[in-house]
Amino acid sequence: MYRCFFLFMCGFVWLLSGIVACGKTQKSIEFPPDIILLSPDSGESVPEAVAFESSLFTDKAEELAPEKKLCLPKQSLCGEFCADLNSSKEHCGRCDRSCFGASCEKGRCVSVLLSAKQGNPSDIALDKDFVYWVNLTEGEVMRVAKSDGKAKVLMQGLGAPNTLTVDDTHIYLTTLGRGEIIKMPKNGGTFEILATGQEIPEGITADEHHLYWANSVQSGKVCKMSKKGGAITVLSKGKYPHDLVVDKNFIYWTEIGLKSIIRYDKVTGKREVFVSGEPDPTGIAMDEVAIYWSNLEGKSIKKKSKYGGPVITLAKNQGLPHDLTVDKDFVYWVNNDSGLVSKIPKRGGKILSVAEKQSIPNGIALDATHIYWINSIENGAVLKIAK
Repeated sequence: MYRCFFLFMCGFVWLLSGIVACGKTQKSIEFPPDIILLSPDSGESVPEAVAFESSLFTDKAEELAPEKKLCLPKQSLCGEFCADLNSSKEHCGRCDRSCFGASCEKGRCVSVLLSAKQGNPSDIALDKDFVYWVNLTEGEVMRVAKSDGKAKVLMQGLGAPNTLTVDDTHIYLTTLGRGEIIKMPKNGGTFEILATGQEIPEGITADEHHLYWANSVQSGKVCKMSKKGGAITVLSKGKYPHDLVVDKNFIYWTEIGLKSIIRYDKVTGKREVFVSGEPDPTGIAMDEVAIYWSNLEGKSIKKKSKYGGPVITLAKNQGLPHDLTVDKDFVYWVNNDSGLVSKIPKRGGKILSVAEKQSIPNGIALDATHIYWINSIENGAVLKIAK
């Protein structure tokens, strides 16, 4: 009888201790020593040497304790989800960097081929939905949807079209073979020849009402014309003017023969040398406060404030840098010789590779999410990559 009573009391004590252990008085949970808990804001990944039982985990981080979450080896915590930054399409290289459906390899988004087998594509332009370009040898104006649609021929039989720009309704382009300035609807259809007899017309650009381009010869000109057609106004004469940009008050262009960047006041008609002594200035771009350009011979990318100040070299030793463009944070450019598409912070810093092993990349454009460029060879291509 005493033995039975003793066993009964032991069982009661054991049951009571279990109830207490499961109640609110417990303040901690003991985990095996080979499990690491990560703070949701740590941004750290679990060391590879730690062994886990994979059945304990899912793609969504488990809440094992207050403000503590757990990820598999080679993963990082991005918000509420664990991601492999080397391969995640939504967290490629860093949390929240999306490849927009493209693959992620070794922490970098992979470029997407929009169109292949193009005949020496020469220039590129964008609107909200489409990518436009001209094929020099095929005499074509082309278009493809940004969402990877099928390329469409908008016009053919032109005399070596080489540069273009677009507005809300029309495409405007230059042709080397016939020296023409052409206007056509963005959906294709009947085109209009606005000007003829232009000597190597290049660098066409536009503001709300007018077109601007350069005749890139030794006795060159920078010209202006209404988008509706009419008389041509010669704004400036010079030596091999090449590429142009325009804002509300000024036109800026590269002038290869004078090794200069020229600025022209749209109101007063005053022409001035904005920058001098530049070796073979070629491409040009701008934002609200600065002008950016590439030096083909000098193999450099430079900038200068619109309001004056020194010339700042952003990048040196580039492989024949040509066209360039800018967004809020970066300058982007193509290197004809080295086959690189590159970028650098506008404030300066480390040069970053966007794409390698391209075949004469030439022409570059941006939207909010992607970088677009063309490979200017006989069997050329149009590509894009997530920023």
